[in-house]
Amino acid sequence: MIVSSIVGKRGVPYMGACAATKFAQVGLAECLRAEVAGSGIHVSVVFPISTDTDFFEVMARESGTITRATGPRQQPADVADAIARSLDRPAAEVYPYAPARGLVLINALAAGLVRSARPTLGPQADNVVTSCPGYTRAQRCERRSAKRQP
Repeated sequence: MIVSSIVGKRGVPYMGACAATKFAQVGLAECLRAEVAGSGIHVSVVFPISTDTDFFEVMARESGTITRATGPRQQPADVADAIARSLDRPAAEVYPYAPARGLVLINALAAGLVRSARPTLGPQADNVVTSCPGYTRAQRCERRSAKRQP
């Protein structure tokens, strides 16, 4: 049983390092699942959404409000119950918050729809510098600023 996060299926702004580790967990589970196929061992990945724990309070305190999670939250007991159910009825993927499964499906079929449905980032979006091989950070900022001017 690997407890990952929904960001292991869909990265979100300002959570790149977290998303990278969660995507890695998904890859590990896929490898393990193939390695133990036919042995009676089941490998499950749990994909909770934001869970009401101290994690987000600490993250906001340490990095500011830009990383504050929005959207629905679930209780830790909901995640624990989903894990317990999965032990009785193994599944490759476990979604304690049922609507998250739909979001993952839509993302797989039409990622653009998920991107457009995501709430806007507001002014902090100006601080995002995307990767562009061959350009320095300053050049990317300059190019981005030039695109915004009338």
